[in-house]
Amino acid sequence: NLETLLLNFTLITGKNLAELNKLPQLKQLSVAGTSVTTQHLAVLKDFPQLMDVYVWNIAATPIQLEELKKQKTKFRFHAGVRTDTTILKLTAPLFQNEEQVIADALPLKLKHYINGTTIRYTINGEDPDSVSSPLYDKNVKLNATTLVKTKAFKTGWISSEVVQRYFFKTGFIADSVELITQPEPKYSKGGGKLLADREKGELNAGDGKWLGYRNNRMEVLLHFNQTIDAKNVTLSSLRSLGGYIFPPESIEVWGGTDPGKLQLLGKSKPVQPSKDEPSEVVPYSVDIRPTTVRYIKIVSKPVSKLPAWHGGKGDKGWFFVDEILVN
Repeated sequence: NLETLLLNFTLITGKNLAELNKLPQLKQLSVAGTSVTTQHLAVLKDFPQLMDVYVWNIAATPIQLEELKKQKTKFRFHAGVRTDTTILKLTAPLFQNEEQVIADALPLKLKHYINGTTIRYTINGEDPDSVSSPLYDKNVKLNATTLVKTKAFKTGWISSEVVQRYFFKTGFIADSVELITQPEPKYSKGGGKLLADREKGELNAGDGKWLGYRNNRMEVLLHFNQTIDAKNVTLSSLRSLGGYIFPPESIEVWGGTDPGKLQLLGKSKPVQPSKDEPSEVVPYSVDIRPTTVRYIKIVSKPVSKLPAWHGGKGDKGWFFVDEILVN
């Protein structure tokens, strides 16, 4: 039922514009500031409900745009200079950091392609606003596990949606990782080393960067060649309710200098989600009493029964993990 689609200043090329014909109620389309050409726009003649197409600053000459506006179509092309009576919505800022696992202080890299746009951000879990939230600049650095939320603002434009990304701090990298219990075969690629490679998975559980547990609880033993002073362990996990992927039911952290004499250092019961929570990568942290260790064992139990509101109520849940971070 989508009626308005704003693709302003995105990386689209226009080659697949015909795919938008699958949106039968589409009435307004904006491709301002993109690489779309007048040739690409020819496919729009077949869109049944289309009324307005905004084409400022596309890959076309002024003459081509004037010719475009003269065409007899069921809809109107809007080209040239944007007037104050036409208010468009900004696209969201882009995260340009390739890495999400932080060893040292990491500069935060945000970008917007519309000149004069103000980028604001937060690291306290609240959505950014146009007044009190910090202004982004290139001097912003991250040095802890942090949820960054960001939003774009510009006078005369509707502010963008909020986008967010977690960054994960790791102080100690395990020299080896032993899987005491095995993940489900379909989600076992990479084995234990995958949990200490500093490479984050995406929202696709099948991208080869996740280990998935369902029928077994996860038991993992981290080996360190030298003793370390650990205070916190964080599991980078996936939440995707439609895919039956939930937070773990419980997490235990054990540690010591002798793998046969480990002691319980801390435990946690993550809060379970409500039915409307979106898919995202989420950290689950366990603070432990400061301890000198060479071995850390993590025991994480998948949800044994999905809640009554879920379509798979009563079934076992999945638990996915892509990194274990020790600080």
